Amino acid sequence: MTSRYRSVLFSLFLVTLSTSASAAALCQAPPPSALKGLNAAIKKDAAAQSRAMPIVHAEGTLPHQGIYDQSREAQKDWVVVFNAAMLWRGEHKPEDLTLASRLLADWAKVYRPSFNPIDETGLDRYIAAFDLIRDDLDPQVRKSAGDFIQALTTGYLQRMERDFRADKGTWVNNWNSHRVKLVTMGAAVLQDGHLWDRARQQFIAQLGHNIQKDGSVMDFHERDALHYVVYDLEPLTTAAMVAKGRGEDWLHLNKQGVSIAHALDWLVPYATGQQAHEEFVNSKVKFDAARRNAGMSGFGGPWDRKGAAALFGMAAQLDPRYRPVADSLGPSKGWTSLCFGG
Repeated sequence: MTSRYRSVLFSLFLVTLSTSASAAALCQAPPPSALKGLNAAIKKDAAAQSRAMPIVHAEGTLPHQGIYDQSREAQKDWVVVFNAAMLWRGEHKPEDLTLASRLLADWAKVYRPSFNPIDETGLDRYIAAFDLIRDDLDPQVRKSAGDFIQALTTGYLQRMERDFRADKGTWVNNWNSHRVKLVTMGAAVLQDGHLWDRARQQFIAQLGHNIQKDGSVMDFHERDALHYVVYDLEPLTTAAMVAKGRGEDWLHLNKQGVSIAHALDWLVPYATGQQAHEEFVNSKVKFDAARRNAGMSGFGGPWDRKGAAALFGMAAQLDPRYRPVADSLGPSKGWTSLCFGG
């Protein structure tokens, strides 16, 4: 075999490997043990008609202000579409595929992205639902939902690349972590290598901007709350789970000496209960006090470490060092445990 022939074969191997990785499914089918809970959740949250709205907005507002209540009600559809898609994969009941298809189609038709990542972070389940059932969708629904995800992903990337400001907190704090999650999931599900490269660049940039040298994240210094540490790291770790499906290790990906693993190590003593923390005592954000005064739970008192179950459940799949922490927190009830397993 000539050297040139071996080179050609090796190149073909790399192309095949790359194609396989890019086409890897985002979500797996649910385990049988999850089916009863999924059915119960759909019975609880599904509505007779789609609740699609042209825009949702709850970020920065309190219950009963503006369209907060309507938005929270409408966002239940994003949970339902994921659960229905999961059930279709698990039980193949036509009514579940019909429900998921209808919601994918209706939101693609009605909703216009605001590119507010806090309002839209729940669209991760819409993206995951599409990934679960794309091959079973009517071609027209497949196209409209795919076009919607394309517009969402490219719109966020364009704004991240064009409008970034290091001096503006929402471009480096948890807001940007949620942007990174959405564009990573979108690029993976669309199986678009160019979008994937751009998403990876944004992920790496966020590491350097957000994670401090000691492993703490800037959200902790802004909010004095471990709730926001988790809210910052969970979307980044979700992105790392997606990257794992493409054969890439983003948990240990390093930028300026920091990584997600570095930040998780900082959080471990709190997650194990070795250290306690009183939440939001010195928050610099006035809205945190407003939510506490409005009686919203979680904006005062000691941090409940169970809130990190989903985060460390994913981390344990990426690095076995975190398995004891995940086990101590108990099973995660989040969608990521159904999608990624573990």
